[in-house]
Amino acid sequence: MPPPAGPDFGTIDPTEAEGLIREGAIRVLDVRTPQEYASLGHIPEAILLPVDLIACGAATLPRDGKPLLVYCEHGIRSRSAAGFLARAGMEGIFNLEGGLALWRGPRGFSPG
Repeated sequence: MPPPAGPDFGTIDPTEAEGLIREGAIRVLDVRTPQEYASLGHIPEAILLPVDLIACGAATLPRDGKPLLVYCEHGIRSRSAAGFLARAGMEGIFNLEGGLALWRGPRGFSPG
């Protein structure tokens, strides 16, 4: 998947993201593998859609007007996924800067 061609999506730092999640103002998408999701933890309530399946995202993810925060472990895969979703016509897409590696908020450890 090529990197985004332009500013098709925004970037949010972990502190801002945690506030938006706490307020219920943003939906969360984890694009890591199911193994990473379960063993390394995930942001609670995150939807798991591995990056290799992101092409299904535009058809399967909710389109209710709520922004979508995309993340992976370090922000590389999620940047590509966010760009793909934005170019597929989804609006309100944001990438978590630095990924879960910089996340200091709560983590869940349930299987994907």
